[in-house]
Amino acid sequence: MEWGISTFTYPWAFGIPGYSPERTLTLPELVERAAILGASVVQIAHNVPLHTVTREELETVKDLARRNHILLEVGTIGVEKESLLEYLDLAEFLGSRFVRTILDKPDKEIPLEEAIARIQDVLPLFSAQGVFLAIENHDRRTTEELRKLFTAIPDPYLRFCFDTANSLGAFENPREVLREFSSRTINVHLKDVDVFRPPHGLGFIIEGRPLGKGRLGVNWVFATLANTKGVTYIIELLTPFSGSVEETVRREEEWAYESAQFLKAFLGGGAKT
Repeated sequence: MEWGISTFTYPWAFGIPGYSPERTLTLPELVERAAILGASVVQIAHNVPLHTVTREELETVKDLARRNHILLEVGTIGVEKESLLEYLDLAEFLGSRFVRTILDKPDKEIPLEEAIARIQDVLPLFSAQGVFLAIENHDRRTTEELRKLFTAIPDPYLRFCFDTANSLGAFENPREVLREFSSRTINVHLKDVDVFRPPHGLGFIIEGRPLGKGRLGVNWVFATLANTKGVTYIIELLTPFSGSVEETVRREEEWAYESAQFLKAFLGGGAKT
């Protein structure tokens, strides 16, 4: 079973707009961290846009991954044809089995029918190269909408990327979302969260936790996907701000280590949640 880390395991370290760390983590360093943690996959998502990375750095990342027996995976955002084809080329160069994307950009939500048409336009080019296109669940899209998408495009090269926390933003049960699309799943983003009331008692807060320390857990994910082959599992973190960027970066690194140790113990039979 292949598991790994991503640029969204360390979003604070890579830099969030308005919260720049003193020193930004680099992609070669991410690969090195994966090797230290014992991970076999590194996913580079849209918070570090690969199309802006120099060819020299891409070569370095590719070589580091090869020498450490690490698979690389490519992620972007949006379904514009030019962008998806650019990332198809990047996936081929880096050896990624798929390109993961999200239907909508932060500043633009496109009609579902338009998204379907755009995907239908590019998918033959993906299948011709043997690269899958994986659509991730997100807070803007419900199960009903995703069902319409996958029903309209039954092509086996269109797959599902399941994020264990994102559907909470659509007020949906993550377990039901995964059950719906388990047979099309190619990648999973493992997150954990806690849900609690603020001190004043009014309302609820959903806040990130290290894997295994929140309410989502992971047992149901692996149980649901027991008969789905070729799935990779990526640790992602929703580390809350901890007073300063540098303190948050330190906490994030601790949580990444803790999450990796939990997942290794779980896969080895030493942890259940």
